[in-house]
Amino acid sequence: MAYTKKEFVSKIDETLARVRETLISKGHDYTTNDPLENFKVLASHSISQKQVAMTMIGIKVNRLKNLLLAEKNPKFESVDDTVLDLICYGVLLDAILKEPVISTCSNVSVSPGLIMEPIE
Repeated sequence: MAYTKKEFVSKIDETLARVRETLISKGHDYTTNDPLENFKVLASHSISQKQVAMTMIGIKVNRLKNLLLAEKNPKFESVDDTVLDLICYGVLLDAILKEPVISTCSNVSVSPGLIMEPIE
């Protein structure tokens, strides 16, 4: 049986609420004040924050591929948990890509992929 539109919207809301709660809870456990701290720490070891996030996304995609295509039963983390983590890493990658970077000039803000614009 397929979702009705109302059921589908409800499912989206439920999933986004779980994503929000997961990001907040794991952020509390894994970081201090900066929610992207782990990506920055790992990036200090000669790879970028984007590469860290994409690696984590790749790990989750590969895990799903191994479980779903081989029709394996997970022994530790459920498929549902892996999908949730994948969505969370996508949100974190989006935040990394959009996080403002403060340049050495005090009146300029630089965002990755954007032209530098003076701060008014």
